[in-house]
Amino acid sequence: MSNHTKISMKRTLVKLGSIMMAVVLLAVGVLTGDVGLAAKAATGDAAVQVRKTTMADPENIALNKSVAGALVRDTMHYYSITTDNKNVDYQFELHNDAAADDPDFSLLKINITVTAFRADGKYDYNQYLVSTWVDPQKSRTFLQTFSLKKNTRYLIELKPFYYSDTPYHFGVYQVSKTPAIKKVTPKKAKAKVKFAKVVSAKSYEIAVKKKGGSWKTYKTKKTTYTINKLKSKKKYWIRVRSVSAINGVKKYSAWSKAKTVKVK
Repeated sequence: MSNHTKISMKRTLVKLGSIMMAVVLLAVGVLTGDVGLAAKAATGDAAVQVRKTTMADPENIALNKSVAGALVRDTMHYYSITTDNKNVDYQFELHNDAAADDPDFSLLKINITVTAFRADGKYDYNQYLVSTWVDPQKSRTFLQTFSLKKNTRYLIELKPFYYSDTPYHFGVYQVSKTPAIKKVTPKKAKAKVKFAKVVSAKSYEIAVKKKGGSWKTYKTKKTTYTINKLKSKKKYWIRVRSVSAINGVKKYSAWSKAKTVKVK
């Protein structure tokens, strides 16, 4: 039996259990006059309160904070944010809150659309579109970084596929820009990297790897860095990202495009 079949069977059992519990709650609620219990029975989920949103009435969220929600299969969830005049990028963070033994802790496909509102209040549909698989068993958090215009209101549309009623937290965080690599100079068993300064960055990370290898990361607060102990005559890939702090929590820019260098 495949893992997908096992997950589907487990989901069915859980849903049947939820339906039975909903019937009990509804009966108790009606008999006792407890509107709260009847409401819980109707929603099937007392833990997450989900406000129905539309394009015309999205949920406004503050930057650098997360909000709780529940992904319902083939149902749109709409948020809106307004950027400020800072020279930053915007990182979308979607975190799966389902328990590890919950069927919702499984493969999810999320379609994310980001749309800019125009001055007349309408929007330029599909300015950005991201469609991705999120596998919480490998990573509970999906991150995507966008470069958005300053002082602009955006509509964010989340649409999940395949699985439903998954609790989550969603937020949009300001992160420092991705530094551009200016020059990589090969030397004897080393390479010197020079990249552009990012005003809002607290520090930087440089990652290097050779063909078939894994990335090794170095940290610095300067915009030049020499990577030592490399193998002569070998080709390496080098990339850089900036590090900022939001409410005391480290946030990372997207990685720069990797540059190749052959060490002397």
